[in-house]
Amino acid sequence: CDRIDDWTSTPCDFLVPCANSLAITEEVATNFPEGIRYCVGATNSPFANDKAKEIFDKRGIMHIPESISSAGAILADSVEWYDIDLYQTVEPSLLYGWIRDISAAKASDLADHAEQKPHKVDSRLRNVVPSREGVPVGSDFPDWIDDNTIHTDTVIVGGGLAGTATAFSLSQKGVTSVLLEKGSSLAPPTASSNGDSRMYRKMYSSEFFSKMQAKALDRWEE
Repeated sequence: CDRIDDWTSTPCDFLVPCANSLAITEEVATNFPEGIRYCVGATNSPFANDKAKEIFDKRGIMHIPESISSAGAILADSVEWYDIDLYQTVEPSLLYGWIRDISAAKASDLADHAEQKPHKVDSRLRNVVPSREGVPVGSDFPDWIDDNTIHTDTVIVGGGLAGTATAFSLSQKGVTSVLLEKGSSLAPPTASSNGDSRMYRKMYSSEFFSKMQAKALDRWEE
């Protein structure tokens, strides 16, 4: 993130008010730089009044209300209400991931139902807001966890020479594995196997390692 001195005069595609409420006044709405496409609420009541929102609407700026885009606490409460044991034991990152996914899906659905026309957003909210009848939305969380869980026999940390060789060898034995690499590619610059100059030797005090080195060269040819 780059610090800006005046957000009201900074061009952007998405405006996400997430600090003070009532920040978008009529003046701000009128003079905000051209090019903005969406105003996504992350604070309660981002508009100072109805007139400020109407100005954005007339400029063709879609407003996704905070009740859709920033309902994380309510969604978490829904999981707690549905399954208190799951709520108390689940890894927080999973709950955050589910909240992000459902918020993004609801926001996208609302924009589609409104036909990308700002003045239709309020009247189409009912199309994406769940009914108060029936089970809470938190009941979907266990299925989301299952859908977003990769089941594997082995987790290999590091995508350098050793990690990729291990994954390759396991695959030949029919063993599934997940290779974790924090870099942008396999054998990234930070990997110990990366570089222009490397030494390869077969001489070891243990016969086992010497045989393994010879076998490794054969495998490399494969």
